[in-house]
This record gives sequence, C-alpha cells and structure tokens, in this order.
Amino acid sequence: MCVANEEVLLTIGQFCKKITKLKVGGWWMTKEEASAIANSMKNLKTLILDYDLVSKDSLLIISNGCRGLKSLELCGREGVAIDDEIQRSASHLKVFRWENPSSFVYGCLR
Repeated sequence: MCVANEEVLLTIGQFCKKITKLKVGGWWMTKEEASAIANSMKNLKTLILDYDLVSKDSLLIISNGCRGLKSLELCGREGVAIDDEIQRSASHLKVFRWENPSSFVYGCLR
C-alpha cells in the first residue's frame, strides 16, 4: 500500500503511465489527492482506498474522472454514506465495494 499525498500521486501518474492497480491510504483523502488520481492515472482499472475518511466529493471526483476504472474498494474507519448520486457516478464499475466500519479494527480485511 502507498501512503501518499497529492504530489506523490501526481508523480506516480506521471512516471507510471501503465499503472492499472493502486492501493493507497492514509488519514483522510483530500479532493486534491482524488483529482491527482483521476487526472493522472487514466489506465487505472483497480483502486483500493484505505483511508480513515473519504469524502463524498473525493469519491465523485474519482468515479467521474476514472472512467476506465473497473473496481473501486473503500475501507476505513469513517465511512461516507453511499447515496444515489455516488451509486449513479459509480454505475460503470464492475466492482464497487465498501467495508462496514464496525467489521474491522483498522484497514481492509484482506
């Protein structure tokens, strides 16, 4: 797993143009970090977000910006409410999974 800020994510996107899978985490995901993923990793197919907090805005930026994404997994201690707007924007995904915060101690179970 990569713990990264906006600058690191932009660098990964710039120098790893063929990257198809990324697991990234930290305390909270900023909109700038979400934009860095959406704008610089166009070949991304699988994204696992292991953050304590991911905002609705960040999810929308990723699901709307990463149109080639096939799988998005969210895990963390503070879940965002997955509402109709998020589900519509993620409708192109084959896999859209989020962990129940009460089902783990820290991070993804796998």
